[in-house]
Amino acid sequence: MSMETRPSPTERARSVFGAVFGGAPGAEASAPGRVNLIGEHVDYCGGVVCPLALRLVCAAAARARGDGQIMLHTADRNETVRFDGPVRVGLVEAGLVGAGTWPSYVLGALHEMGWRGGIEVAVASDVPLGSGLSSSASLEVSVARAVLGLRGETMDGAEVAARCQRAEHVFAGVPCGIMDQTAAAVCAPGEAIVLDCRTLKRTALALPAGASVVVIETRVRHALAGDGVSAGAEYAARRAGCEAAAEVLGVKLLADATMEAVEGARSGLGAGYPLARHVVSECERVRAFAGALRAGELVVAGRLMDESHVSLRDDFRVSCPELDEAVELARGCAGVFGARMTGGGFGGCAVALTRAAAASAVVEAVKRESLARRGAERAFGAFVAA
Repeated sequence: MSMETRPSPTERARSVFGAVFGGAPGAEASAPGRVNLIGEHVDYCGGVVCPLALRLVCAAAARARGDGQIMLHTADRNETVRFDGPVRVGLVEAGLVGAGTWPSYVLGALHEMGWRGGIEVAVASDVPLGSGLSSSASLEVSVARAVLGLRGETMDGAEVAARCQRAEHVFAGVPCGIMDQTAAAVCAPGEAIVLDCRTLKRTALALPAGASVVVIETRVRHALAGDGVSAGAEYAARRAGCEAAAEVLGVKLLADATMEAVEGARSGLGAGYPLARHVVSECERVRAFAGALRAGELVVAGRLMDESHVSLRDDFRVSCPELDEAVELARGCAGVFGARMTGGGFGGCAVALTRAAAASAVVEAVKRESLARRGAERAFGAFVAA
């Protein structure tokens, strides 16, 4: 079924809720995935990032239960799980739910939103899993909003994001920054922001007229909770390395360091030097990128994206051959200003800044060339994100 004719996630969540639990949900909510235009692996260092909310969303339909049972269903896997309530910390440690599995994200969101009774939740998403497009944050935020709907309450988006970040830390075991949850909780689909992850100050960022964004899916699934090829351990190691580098540099958060300080402490930083160099230079690139977009300087913005990918590949070492190939394919297309990996890395997606008039042609060219190179089973996907 094509994306154009497939029922929306909200429609699918509502439909499967009725099929699995019977009747109608008491509340429905949705939240978008995101693609980060630039600013990777700096959110947990207090840096600045530039996420764009996608038109791909996760939807949740929920209803309270009177018997204390927690019933969860995902339409995308046609899977139902049941837990004896209340939701509590320790379910992962007790082996009742796997860290980084879809129920762990739902349970975490329920816990951090203070839901202690029984509940039925059905979820459906068109955000690709493990793609670096924040499927987990969109799941958490949609469930959190559904809980608010059941209670007839509202909550500031920044607070929803903070609670969902805690959910991911405690229940899913991912020491993520605040960017993904913030984009899912405060941005409407198609909106981009510049977010200072230390102060949480955010400003809107519009794409210039004539610009577009293309996402390339390598279809290599990353697994930041550690249930995939060592990606979780690598992610945690990068974060620990950044924290150690900040300590050597005498700053609370690595993004507060200057490049002069990083270069001056090179020998003392040891293996932390390339990590620190990436974080500090990436924050500089984000600010310059935002300025370039506001000035309509697309060539400059594209060059900064190219530089970001090199830094992530060589200094932070979170790219992979498939991501490098996706970036190379995008850069070889007419009308592309720049491209880079996006998300945590070790698989997932790349993002390209293009001329609006060329975006559809870029999508088709990437698909065609990757099909010729890689065959039908391993060919990349691509779509116009904005």
